[in-house]
Amino acid sequence: MNNTVIENQILENSTTTRIDKFMKENSIYRNLQKSGIIKVRGIPVFRILTLIFSLVFYGKNWYQFKKVNREDTAEGKDAVYRLLNEPRFNWEKFLSLVTFSIVKKISRLTSDLREKVLIVDDSFFDRSKSKNVELLSRVHDHTDNKYKKGFSLLTLGWSDGFSFIPISFRLLSSRKEEKILVKPKDIEEKDSPGYLRRINATRSKVELLMEMVLEAKDKHLEFKYLLFDSWFAFPKTIASFVREEVNIIAMLKKMPNIRYRYNDRTVNLKELFSMIKTSWKKGMDSYSVSAELLEKKDGNLIPVKILFLKNRNKKSDWISLICTDDKLSDEEIIRIYGKRWDIEVFFKMIKSYLKLAKEFQGRTYDMLIAHTTIVFLRYIMICDSSRMSTDEKSFGDLFFEYGDEVKDITLVQALVLLFRQIKIIMENQLFLAEDYINRILDKLMESLPDSLRGFIWQN
Repeated sequence: MNNTVIENQILENSTTTRIDKFMKENSIYRNLQKSGIIKVRGIPVFRILTLIFSLVFYGKNWYQFKKVNREDTAEGKDAVYRLLNEPRFNWEKFLSLVTFSIVKKISRLTSDLREKVLIVDDSFFDRSKSKNVELLSRVHDHTDNKYKKGFSLLTLGWSDGFSFIPISFRLLSSRKEEKILVKPKDIEEKDSPGYLRRINATRSKVELLMEMVLEAKDKHLEFKYLLFDSWFAFPKTIASFVREEVNIIAMLKKMPNIRYRYNDRTVNLKELFSMIKTSWKKGMDSYSVSAELLEKKDGNLIPVKILFLKNRNKKSDWISLICTDDKLSDEEIIRIYGKRWDIEVFFKMIKSYLKLAKEFQGRTYDMLIAHTTIVFLRYIMICDSSRMSTDEKSFGDLFFEYGDEVKDITLVQALVLLFRQIKIIMENQLFLAEDYINRILDKLMESLPDSLRGFIWQN
């Protein structure tokens, strides 16, 4: 027998074992039932979910699977589309049941000295070639500052600096009715998950983000800070989280209408920088001040620390971070905010290697939610498997007290190896443009050994 065939068979058997282990250890079958994702007729939903979940790891797509398994194609195709298109299935609950359990497991392996954070960001969900996808709209793509056909994928994730776990998401259409190209279908059951998710699709990002973070708090997820970029760094948003006792670290935009109180003066960010730049001595990479952020709604003042940094991509420019925890040093603020890049890596991976928005070209909004959930689950399995195989604390209570804290860049499997190289490259270049990050990631994937790259992301 050809050696390549033998190697592929070994690889496939190993992948099957890993998938079965993940499904069993994280109670996927039971969580499907708890979420109302149950068999209506035909093939059991757990079997269908496992099939869809596994396709990318075997280097197959749905068309290739149907071609090889012709005898099961008719029944299988109907069962797959029934699963993905059913509005009564609560995929949001299913994802939270799985992710919150995994986060709590990983959190127990992490030292209390290491900050655990929540990270939020949105990313463009491309459906530019579609015409009749439900709730399809023109949404803003931050990468090139253009409006395109698709959705906005609002994602909340948890990180301890080593593992990033996406815990929830909302797939958003435009809030402006004139930008929605395809209207949502009517759902008769007003209390069904399908009806609620269509309502959420056109709600405010800030409102949905607040609900997602509060759900994490209610489920007692351990985190100390919420990290986000300048797209969310508005006074109303920051004030809302402060009232819920959630500390934030975020990048700021140089917006003239956002005001701060400093030295008895009300100034915008540029004016504040002008006031302090003479104190920013040569050789200093950063300079921070304690100020108060003005919330326009009722004139409340929010105590904050504003950190100014030199822009490494443009030496004549500067950037700034805001932090609501005034006890943090400048170095700690920069280090903790650096964890936000975990979510950028996540978006790159699910789009380029885990088939987000590419595997099934369905037209219903329910299918988009179902398949996105499965893609998130694939990423979670890779992270969970990597963490459990590299952290000696996970091998039993015996090693819990004696095991050294897992190193941020100690990696074995391909995805985690990629994380390590990214962290090394970006160690001294924290604020890089997204297109530059993507070029680095592509280069890194090309540099990985074929065995590792093929094992996780065969195409």
